[in-house]
Amino acid sequence: MDLQLLQEVGLPVAGVLGLSWFILRLVKWMQDSLIKGLLDRHHEIIREVGEVKSEIIADNADLKNTVDILHNITVKLIDNEKMNEMKLSELASNLDTILKLVYKNGKK
Repeated sequence: MDLQLLQEVGLPVAGVLGLSWFILRLVKWMQDSLIKGLLDRHHEIIREVGEVKSEIIADNADLKNTVDILHNITVKLIDNEKMNEMKLSELASNLDTILKLVYKNGKK
């Protein structure tokens, strides 16, 4: 410290200036440390969110494939049910025809 400054402003003012400089340096160091820690944690969280997002996208793709498979199975089951109904109605009409012929021939 310059002695001329000490003689001009006095010891108390020089002490206050020295403490002010020390406090400013301490606060700057603390802010830098805290901000670095916060930024590191922020980047870590962003990376984790990106990983979770990738997993969700993959799960959505799997879910979409499963829904598509189930949709196709449902469509096939409905088609088969309609075919069975048509066959059943055809069999019923054939049975009615056979029964009419049998009763008609039986009454004669």
